[in-house]
Amino acid sequence: MFGRLVDFLQMFIQMMSGIDPAQSNLDMPENHAEHVAEIVGHASSQPTDDFDLLRLFKLFEQVFFLLQSCAFSCCQTFGQLSKLPTQFGCFVLVQYFASFSIFHQNLNNLLSLLYPHYTTLFIQANYKTRIFDVLVSKFSQCYDCIKRERILPMPKALLINDKSPGQEELAATFKSVLPEFTVISARSGSEGIEKAKCEQPDVIMLGMSIPDMDGLDCCQSLRSDNATSHIPVILVTDGKTGTDTCIRGLAAGANSLLASPVDPGELICQIKVALRIKQAEDALCNEKQNLEDLIYKRTIALQESERKWRNILVNTPQIGISIDPQGQITFANKHFLNLTGWSRKEVIGMDWFEMFIPAEIRAEIRNVFLASISKENAFGHSTHENEILKRDGNRLSICWSNVATKNANGEIMDVTCLGVDITERIRAENTLRANKALLDTAGRVAHFGGWSVDLATNICTWSEEVAAIHEMPAGFSPTIEEAINFYTPECHGVITKVFKDCADKGIPYDEEHEILTGNGKRIWVRTTGQAVRDETGQIIKVEGSFQDISYRKKIESRLRQSEEKYRLIVENQTDLVVKVDPAGRFLFASPSYCRLFGKTEEELLGQQFMPLVHEDDQAATAEAMQALNTPPHTAYMEQRAMTAGGWLWLAWLDTAILDEHGKISAIIGVGRDINKRKQAEESLKTSKEQIRFQEELLKNAPMLTLFHDTEFNVIWHNKALEEVTGKSAEAINGKKCYEAWGLNEPCKNCPSSITFKTGEKGQGEIISGSGDDDSSRQHWDVRSTPVRNADGKIIGAIEIALDISERVRLTRQFIQAQKIESVGRLAGGVAHDFNNMLGVIIGFAEMGMDKVTRDNPLHSYLEEILKAAGRSRDITRQLLAFASRQTISPQTLDLNATVEGMLKMLRRLIGENIELIWKPAKYSCMVNMDPSQIDQILANLCVNARDAINNVGEIVIKTSLETIDDAVCAAKPNFMPGTFIRLSVKDNGGGMDKETMSKLFEPFFTTKAAGLGTGLGLATVYGITQQNHGFIEVTSTPGKGSNFDIYLPCDNNSEGNSEAEPTLTIPLGNNETILIVEDELPLLKMSQTMLEKLNYRILAAHTPGEGLRLAKEQGETIGLLLTDVIMPEMSGAELAKQILVLHPGIKVLFMSGYTADIIAPEGILEDGVHFIQKPFLIADLARKVYHVIHNGDTEQ
Repeated sequence: MFGRLVDFLQMFIQMMSGIDPAQSNLDMPENHAEHVAEIVGHASSQPTDDFDLLRLFKLFEQVFFLLQSCAFSCCQTFGQLSKLPTQFGCFVLVQYFASFSIFHQNLNNLLSLLYPHYTTLFIQANYKTRIFDVLVSKFSQCYDCIKRERILPMPKALLINDKSPGQEELAATFKSVLPEFTVISARSGSEGIEKAKCEQPDVIMLGMSIPDMDGLDCCQSLRSDNATSHIPVILVTDGKTGTDTCIRGLAAGANSLLASPVDPGELICQIKVALRIKQAEDALCNEKQNLEDLIYKRTIALQESERKWRNILVNTPQIGISIDPQGQITFANKHFLNLTGWSRKEVIGMDWFEMFIPAEIRAEIRNVFLASISKENAFGHSTHENEILKRDGNRLSICWSNVATKNANGEIMDVTCLGVDITERIRAENTLRANKALLDTAGRVAHFGGWSVDLATNICTWSEEVAAIHEMPAGFSPTIEEAINFYTPECHGVITKVFKDCADKGIPYDEEHEILTGNGKRIWVRTTGQAVRDETGQIIKVEGSFQDISYRKKIESRLRQSEEKYRLIVENQTDLVVKVDPAGRFLFASPSYCRLFGKTEEELLGQQFMPLVHEDDQAATAEAMQALNTPPHTAYMEQRAMTAGGWLWLAWLDTAILDEHGKISAIIGVGRDINKRKQAEESLKTSKEQIRFQEELLKNAPMLTLFHDTEFNVIWHNKALEEVTGKSAEAINGKKCYEAWGLNEPCKNCPSSITFKTGEKGQGEIISGSGDDDSSRQHWDVRSTPVRNADGKIIGAIEIALDISERVRLTRQFIQAQKIESVGRLAGGVAHDFNNMLGVIIGFAEMGMDKVTRDNPLHSYLEEILKAAGRSRDITRQLLAFASRQTISPQTLDLNATVEGMLKMLRRLIGENIELIWKPAKYSCMVNMDPSQIDQILANLCVNARDAINNVGEIVIKTSLETIDDAVCAAKPNFMPGTFIRLSVKDNGGGMDKETMSKLFEPFFTTKAAGLGTGLGLATVYGITQQNHGFIEVTSTPGKGSNFDIYLPCDNNSEGNSEAEPTLTIPLGNNETILIVEDELPLLKMSQTMLEKLNYRILAAHTPGEGLRLAKEQGETIGLLLTDVIMPEMSGAELAKQILVLHPGIKVLFMSGYTADIIAPEGILEDGVHFIQKPFLIADLARKVYHVIHNGDTEQ
């Protein structure tokens, strides 16, 4: 931009410096050369700063004065030509000169306006561009004016003619009427053409008859040559020239024709017309060239400006961004990216408002942006402050300065935004406002304000609160005399003096007096004042504080009244009351104290109390007095004092009175005669000699023993109490007995309370410690015995405590075991009959389904019956599993492999929205248990975990080897020592609270909605774990999930069961004979029908006796004995033994809904014993019978 202006000025100055006064019609000023040299020197120097505006304006001003000089010269020149007023009317020159004056005035106004502010105002590039454009436009107009009005060298005319008299006359006429022209002559056509090319005249006068060629031919040659085609040609003909010649002349390219002899007026008109034509053509060419030059220069300048501006934006320490009119980000500098945490690739092209402007102010900021690019905003500039969002969601406060960039058509291309992070400033301002509001609030609440007096004006300045205290309007500024007059008349002298001393000598003051407010209200105030000095030490102001202390004065008055009232009380009470200073000197002594010591109050005042204290008790008394310096500033002491009746024991409770600085100003002591109590203590001390032996026994006894008085203060205790509580003797003696147990309030079952009420021995259970489980609490069986003095009066009690925590825990475990045992008995009793009934239902329903087609409605009815019976069977099995009465067939297996085989089924069970993570141990985890029980454990735990997870979550199953030692067992009572395989099931569901965990394994306890759970799942897991000699640990936190750790005994003595998985097909018999013994006829009939369908020959017996008879009769043909376990005459096991005696080769398969330990002690089948659980399906029976007949052994 600056370069564009300098280029223009240099061009203009070169033009001016090239003017030769001898060749021009201008009278140039004498210092013309010096002006030109100075201006050229200024214009040639390179600017050191794009914003060095003052030097540029100075350069413009110098050029203007030179132009002005030229204009005056031009005026003089035109004045000499006054004989031709019609051709050169002076109003044109006057108009141009007026434009110079107006421009000069504008320039001076601009300089005076911009000079103080150029460094800040012109930092906005848009303003500078517009003003420079105006300057260039004005100077261009001046330049064109001078150029048009012949400030340049005089015009030239070329005369091409022969030496005829007529032509000579033409040349003379031309010079006489047009003296400003330089006339060049040529005597031939060829000479004229050459001179036209070299001299470039402004007009050519061409005669028709020239020596070497025809005038028309010469005209055509001039028009065909590019070097001369633009010069106007006037053909001079003789008077006899006809119309045909005129037409031929114009066709040859002549601009006009002039007849000879030439009329001077016509000559002048023709010349002027020709010159106007040439000037118009020259102006058009020059304008075109100037326009091309201007476009090129402005393009270069624009590119350079854009490069510089972009470089400034990139490297500025400020925030820099560009936004197009649609609100999309087109540029962002490093500082902005570093501040917001985004990369350039992430922000370019993004919507500024959606990405960075908070939603609550987005519409407002978008409107601000649209207003900044609207037509109403002529300069395209705006400033504002708003918050932006960082990548992490935090906010920054930014102060923006926005400038719109426009194209040549004035359309806005984009908006450049420079910003400064003012987050800390805004935060500081907010803090300042908050603090000010807090101070204002504090001032209003405390009725506290400030004031100052300017000693030069004698005017007071009051804060709003000071004005409010005086009940005057805010902003009221009285003189010092008016301010003093608010005080009551009796205070005027004091206030005037202390203020004058402060104003004259700098003595500060702090006074309390009464004032009369503007409404006539009388109030107490406290005022302080201090001098303010200038840098020379002169006092220029007095300022201070002002506070309404009416409330404090009222309190002090009430306090004095209260003191008087309590003095009367003290003087008439029997307890001793004294008041002493920190040194122990009497300030007050109650009449009761004076009577006890036989002295008057006047004798005691000012005297120290310590000489009245027994010398053996003075050290303890001094120590108690010293304790008053620390909170709670109270002390209790017992001392012997010399009274009028001799030495007496007195108990004192002292309280310190603190001043406003927290220092002791006085001590109030309340005393009481405890001489009788001391005598009782002495009697008790004597009696202690008699029980010394008993004390030694109790002291070292393992049982906790303590003795307390009737106020429950511990007088004595044995070492066992210290060992159990971990407290020292000092921390127990003198304290309440319940505090020795770690309690904050008296025991609910306090045995000593019973003793004191009845006079008999008392007994109660006390629980110490905190927490919800027994591991953090202790149970004590406490028994108390009364202790009497010689008069038989109870003076205390001895408590003996026995720790019964283990007994309580075992009792609770025993009760829980009895509960489980009761449920087990109930389950066993129900299971036999219930499973028999379910067996009939399931069997006949299944066989009925085989008799009807699937499209028969009866088929769906039977199917529903079968499903319901199956669910009932599962509930019975869960009850048996919980009560550890489930009949199982343990085998050594690798827990990792078993769990691996269940994963597919478990994933279907928990659903796709929950991730099942399996983390097996890197080694084999061998356990001895029934594989089906593993299925039950994992299915129940995973279902519970699924229900605890809301929508999406994860379940982690993990195995590991754990060794439990005695130390772990001591910390966790339900643990057992040994090596265990730990099976963990962990979820990230809702977790459980302590109340839920306390009932976790109780049967039928569930937190699910009605119909969604039986409450037997975790009870089953617990029962299976107990049946396999393991234990469970559960941890859970509400909102964070639960973890179940099941510890199963590790079995490393076997390689595991490698038996292949049974086939899922239903095997058929080969007409083998099976003896069925079942006391339930429906079950007998059902089993017979099932096995006959499976191609077996059946012998059915309703009783064990009938079964023995059939075995004796057809024993040789019987391949399998299928017998119920529990029957009226004898058990199935006894029946099997008797039949095996008759026919040892018979295979035996037991069936039962509940074995009652008959064939499976503790629910565990012995090796070689085959068993099928009622109720069963046809497929289960088929596979079991086939397996026993073909693979079973006879070892029972």
